Amino acid sequence: MASGHGKKLSADQKLAQMQRSLLAAADAALTKPLQPQSAADTYFALICVKEDLEDLRANIFARTRQKADSKRFWTAFGMNTPLVAGLLLLEPVSGTVAVLTTVLTGYTPTVLIKRMLDDHRVGDAAAIKSVSMDIETIDIITDALKQRCTEVSDRYAKEMLADKDHRLFKHYRELTESFHRAALRRHVAAYTPEPAPRQKRFGT
Repeated sequence: MASGHGKKLSADQKLAQMQRSLLAAADAALTKPLQPQSAADTYFALICVKEDLEDLRANIFARTRQKADSKRFWTAFGMNTPLVAGLLLLEPVSGTVAVLTTVLTGYTPTVLIKRMLDDHRVGDAAAIKSVSMDIETIDIITDALKQRCTEVSDRYAKEMLADKDHRLFKHYRELTESFHRAALRRHVAAYTPEPAPRQKRFGT
């Protein structure tokens, strides 16, 4: 049996796995050649992976802050060991609740601890910095997906609107109006004559 087979992935491993999968999907969607007959499929793939990346970005932030909160709590817990021990001795039954509700919020200046732990790479600032490259990569790819969506709609809005039963319009009904506007702009641009070059008069 292969080593690690069936081992449950941690939350961080799941996020990393999801990130690799979504970046690969984004690359495939961005590099797919544009064809009028498959424009709706292309647009649907682009917008779906864009939304999934936005969700991933939010999940990475949430997970990062969660880990920072955990580190901050246990560090502050350690700093207040005498207080914690006293609470547990005085209230052996409800001591745990007392610790949770007072150590970080009552006896200890929480904001001051947070700033101090940020300086020691334990708080939010350090945690967010640790994933800043992942976030920046996701932002860059998300922007590229948005631009590609605009390109597809500008070029093939009319063709996409012709396929009214496509799943794109079932999931994103609001796109119909924006596609109509894009098709109209393209129609107007196609029939707008180029301004004639100005003729220079003799001697001027």
